Amino acid sequence: MPVSQTDKIVTISLANGSSAVIYKYGATVTSWKAPNAGAQTPVTERLFLSSKAYLDGSKPIRGGIPIAFPFFGPPSREEDKKMGQHGYARGEVWELLRTVMDNEAGVSVKFGLTYLDKTRNYAETLETRDEVDVRNYTDAVYKDAGSDFDIKYPGGGIHIHAKGFKDAVVWNPHAEAGRAIADMEEGGWDKYICVEPGMATYWNEIPAKGKWDGQQVLKTL
Repeated sequence: MPVSQTDKIVTISLANGSSAVIYKYGATVTSWKAPNAGAQTPVTERLFLSSKAYLDGSKPIRGGIPIAFPFFGPPSREEDKKMGQHGYARGEVWELLRTVMDNEAGVSVKFGLTYLDKTRNYAETLETRDEVDVRNYTDAVYKDAGSDFDIKYPGGGIHIHAKGFKDAVVWNPHAEAGRAIADMEEGGWDKYICVEPGMATYWNEIPAKGKWDGQQVLKTL
């Protein structure tokens, strides 16, 4: 796997034209270009990056795939109050240690999920839809959501396989909340949907010298 890096970014380039760009600041994936699976289609950008995103390390990057750690959202415990939204990891400079290949695959299907609707004061709601859409302002935390998610849109889609996470967050601010985000371009909310595997409703306690592995694998549909 051809991997190159500068002092700020890591670039992965494959023979079929697929590529990814990862900023060391926040270890944030800002670009992932790939063709549709099993089809002769052009290499297409799959991730949204706000045209107003700060790429100079002065604040977390708006868009792409960030790392929210050690919590998701605002700090809820007194000892975490000094950290900002989504913790400290997306505001640190990371170092590339090694490159690995992982072809693990898995399928799980689960029905009758409940979610916390943050647009309605965290109201716990039973999901009855066969497919979740974001036609309205959406900020939903799905509990025990499984490990596999399909994101579909005209002309293609993305499959996410998660490992080490029980929850999943689905978010799109629409204009209702999007216009309050300083580094969000006008209409940017029409260009993406956030589907984020994570630990949003529980804490994972790791003992001293303990280990925890978390992973998400993205594939085009």
